[in-house]
Amino acid sequence: MRTPRRRSREFVLQALYQLILNPEYLAQELLRNIKETDAFLNALQDKKPKVDENFFDTLFLGIYPMIDTYEIELTPYLDRSWDGVNAVEKAILLIACHELKTLPETPFPVIINESIELAKGYAKEDSYKFINGVLDRLSVVLRHHDNP
Repeated sequence: MRTPRRRSREFVLQALYQLILNPEYLAQELLRNIKETDAFLNALQDKKPKVDENFFDTLFLGIYPMIDTYEIELTPYLDRSWDGVNAVEKAILLIACHELKTLPETPFPVIINESIELAKGYAKEDSYKFINGVLDRLSVVLRHHDNP
């Protein structure tokens, strides 16, 4: 089931993907572009909320200024260079890194599972395995108090 938060993550993934491919974009431009899509508008207008706009804003505006920092933090956990990671995988890893660091109320297994689901829906066939491996290792460091 696609929860409002999952839908928010999907839209953040789309915005980050655009940003990774076109780094000259400004945050406000990307927000406006995503929020003006039919999919986003339809998700907002449903009687049952299908997107959590506040969560979308919190994620994207939190990640945007930290992309370079998160790239540095993620790199030791990769089995390849950051440049060897495709744009969709980068976006998913950036979202998860941000959530692991800044949203302690979200359990790390939920963050990892949501990331795997994003990878299954948007990335190459086996990308979810790569995402899972990176986030398993990263969560031990960032959420060491949550790990058994």
